[in-house]
Amino acid sequence: MELTRVIHPIGQGGFYTETFKDNDEEVFNVVYDCGSETGKPYDINSYLEKYYPDSTKHPKKEIDAIFVSHLHNDHINGLDWLLKNTNVKHLFLPQLTEEIILESLLYNAYLNKGSWNSTNNLILDLYGFGNDENLKNKETRIIKIKIDSENNDNSESEVTDFDSLKQESYNSGTVFMYGRCRWLYIPINSQPNIPKKNNVCFYDFFKQEVNNGTDFSLTEIKGIFERNKQTCIDAYTNYFSGHNSYSMTLFSGTDEYEPHIFDMCRKRDKCRCCHHCKDFAFHNHFPANFLYTGDFEPNKTNLQVLKDTLLNKKTGFPYLWDTVSGIQVPHHGSRNNFNCELYDYPCVGYISAGSRNRHKHPNVDTLINIQKEGCWPIVVSEDPSSMQIEVYRF
Repeated sequence: MELTRVIHPIGQGGFYTETFKDNDEEVFNVVYDCGSETGKPYDINSYLEKYYPDSTKHPKKEIDAIFVSHLHNDHINGLDWLLKNTNVKHLFLPQLTEEIILESLLYNAYLNKGSWNSTNNLILDLYGFGNDENLKNKETRIIKIKIDSENNDNSESEVTDFDSLKQESYNSGTVFMYGRCRWLYIPINSQPNIPKKNNVCFYDFFKQEVNNGTDFSLTEIKGIFERNKQTCIDAYTNYFSGHNSYSMTLFSGTDEYEPHIFDMCRKRDKCRCCHHCKDFAFHNHFPANFLYTGDFEPNKTNLQVLKDTLLNKKTGFPYLWDTVSGIQVPHHGSRNNFNCELYDYPCVGYISAGSRNRHKHPNVDTLINIQKEGCWPIVVSEDPSSMQIEVYRF
């Protein structure tokens, strides 16, 4: 069995794929996030068209699972293309309150220069507040991962094979297994940290500022926004001031500790024949376990939930936290999302950031501090030569 993990060069966003092959035949495909804020909105779609050539003509181009970290445009504005042009079997979404969904919709409109976009329409469809235009004639199964605090007990999480998924929602920390090689996917949906302004939640603040104090449903939000664009944007910016409130992380790996042969490509932008290429560097005894973080906020509470889940307190698999050898550095290397406790194991830290993004990611202090923790930061931009490809054989 062979696993190819790709950190894609889409700049300020996130698109990560894992492909399992058996005898050179694709047998299992997983995606974590799919979006980019770099360049014009269609740039991510152009990249996807190249990466999935003629996907509508080849039924084997199936994605077994997509995991979405959160609903901000730079992480999901390519999701609509994937749903339309590939066969997506399972779509895992964080279960969210209407307040958080509203925040995401307004944030996306704010980034889009005050205009409603197709990504927002997709969000409303996925969470049951739209007209389902984006989901018609689709066999994709939508599965929600509950917020950790909503779990009713502290018992060990269940282990579920992808072939036997039956529920519409699962607890945070549930272990989803690809049985052919005992590979584990563990999504962890931490408690969102939505600030309160003068002890008023954002939903009530928005209702008062925009809708004359009248209750409303998210089914009406598009119309409310189009009638009061600037007022909606002002309400968002006055309340949040750039606050980033939530992100579902994902552990990808195995609990078996045999060393794997690891290849790192030095000729990434030249060919697609990686495992036959003499320009690969070989590293033995390199674990393949990875932690995807999206825009995760590693504050004390969230980090404890993450550690508890991966330290046998919920999953039933021991010591997964200590086996991580690669991590997606949270929030594109933002200064505010750095916590040294997230890097208490030697690992490679991949940073998805645009070369000239307006947020000035990654922050220099973040890069220095990651190195101080004994880890290796690697920036993946929109430059094709920055693509990172890992190949594991086991």
